[in-house]
Amino acid sequence: NFCRACETEDEINEECDNTCEPAATTHAVILGPDFSTASPTPTAIATAPPTSTVTATPSPTATTTPSPTFTAVPTPTATATAGPPGSLVPFQCYALDRDLAVPIPNVQTVDRLSSGTGELRRPTRLCAPADVDGADPGAPADPRHLLGYELRDRAPRFTKMKHVGVTDRFGTLDVDVIRPVLVMTPTRKSREADPGAPEAIGLDHFQCYHVVGAKEREDNLDVTDQFGSLTLDIKRPFRLCVATAKNKEPVADPSAALSCYRIRQEKPRFPGVAPIFVHDQFGPRQISVKRPTELCVPATVTLPD
Repeated sequence: NFCRACETEDEINEECDNTCEPAATTHAVILGPDFSTASPTPTAIATAPPTSTVTATPSPTATTTPSPTFTAVPTPTATATAGPPGSLVPFQCYALDRDLAVPIPNVQTVDRLSSGTGELRRPTRLCAPADVDGADPGAPADPRHLLGYELRDRAPRFTKMKHVGVTDRFGTLDVDVIRPVLVMTPTRKSREADPGAPEAIGLDHFQCYHVVGAKEREDNLDVTDQFGSLTLDIKRPFRLCVATAKNKEPVADPSAALSCYRIRQEKPRFPGVAPIFVHDQFGPRQISVKRPTELCVPATVTLPD
């Protein structure tokens, strides 16, 4: 058994629930624009002997109930309209395969919670704009994605912040902010080829912090993004992402924030998708999307006095 929600030893030690789920025995990876294509069932053709006059009676055909299918949403074209600068929609985030990546050193971030310089390791998350329970119907057509990189060797060391208020569509939470763990970059995505650099797509960079101390649970949320539709439960908040100035670049909305919740997927089973082409300020790359991991929703943040 292993903790499916965790990607690194640090996350296992600091972010995982104590309850772990068994590893799946198989993982389906689907190529191309469709998530699944049922193979046609071969039809048996019986040839009667030349001298036989007996007519065979066909056996009754068994009727099976189909399992829920994961319905793909068409990928927006390159001409899709981005939201206005600073506007935010919910994001459904997915874990990525553990591909090797060249570290990106000396990345500076400045936001309302802290400032520092660190190294970005491999990308571990792709977050797609999502419609939650029909409240954001235009979100799946939004071309703006976020690609999350592991943040390591950050200096100076972050000082824990207690009693930070976070308000989102699920309520108001009181959390303790532990440390920065991810940097999210605005990203374009395509299923066919390099989608091109994401200039002027109206989305800030975000620095994501591990948080503890709050509980919030909602069941049977219907979430739709460019990969399809899911029904899921949110378990607890575990990250707070705030707009950040990366390498002194301007920020459209310094107050923008996302509250991220661990999820439990109810139905249908997400099959995995590969390859996915993404392009952010660090260049193009190909990734493989494995499974949904967290739901991030727009939030407002109140710092302690």
